[in-house]
Amino acid sequence: MSIKGDKGGQFFLIAAVVIIVVIVSVVTISNYTQKKDVVKLYDFGEELGIESQNVLDYGTYSELNSEQMQTLMENFIKNYVDYIGNDKNIYFIFGNKYKVNIVGYQEVSEESVCINVNPTGQKCESGTCSAGTGSRCSQAQVECGLKCCSAGQKCESGVCVSGSSCSATEVQCGSACCTACTPYLAIGETEGFSLTGGEEISRVVIRIADVDYEFKLKSGENFYFVIWQSIGGEKHVITG
Repeated sequence: MSIKGDKGGQFFLIAAVVIIVVIVSVVTISNYTQKKDVVKLYDFGEELGIESQNVLDYGTYSELNSEQMQTLMENFIKNYVDYIGNDKNIYFIFGNKYKVNIVGYQEVSEESVCINVNPTGQKCESGTCSAGTGSRCSQAQVECGLKCCSAGQKCESGVCVSGSSCSATEVQCGSACCTACTPYLAIGETEGFSLTGGEEISRVVIRIADVDYEFKLKSGENFYFVIWQSIGGEKHVITG
């Protein structure tokens, strides 16, 4: 009887060891796959930086005008998006100091996106919109007393209320309309942004799901991107 008991105990011990080995192997393979996917994502970003510069150089040397350059970059972006697959959310910023273009592709999930060029933040003071340098509100909001009003709201006696008569991208301040972050709604399509009076654009902020990504524009043609992918339940973001 004791011999049978020992054999039974040995069987369960071996079975336990096998199960542990299987679990460890699965975890190891899973971790390896996730690390490989992360490395692949960063490789995509590095490759995109190199290839985009080559395309910009081609457009510059070919002396393409603004419209031709935009078409060139749109074709490059579309081809690259098809190349890297559809399990990522991708946003591209390209153009020059007089007009910057935005195009995004949301393949993973829908998320809010807005654009702010030469951001300073704004304040609503005594019915007037003024630069909010040092404002504690985000660049997508307008400071209203101790409150922060979002687009589509009205700043009234230091309180944000509904019922704005301004556009859906502005905050009402007395009879004036303060500009908050401009929503980008045309997912998959290029939308251009410029400043009135031919003012140069020095900085662009793209706000994605309440996170700001800021890019400085240099002379000539520019190209930047924000790509994120969910790997192993974690959000990995690359910019360039």
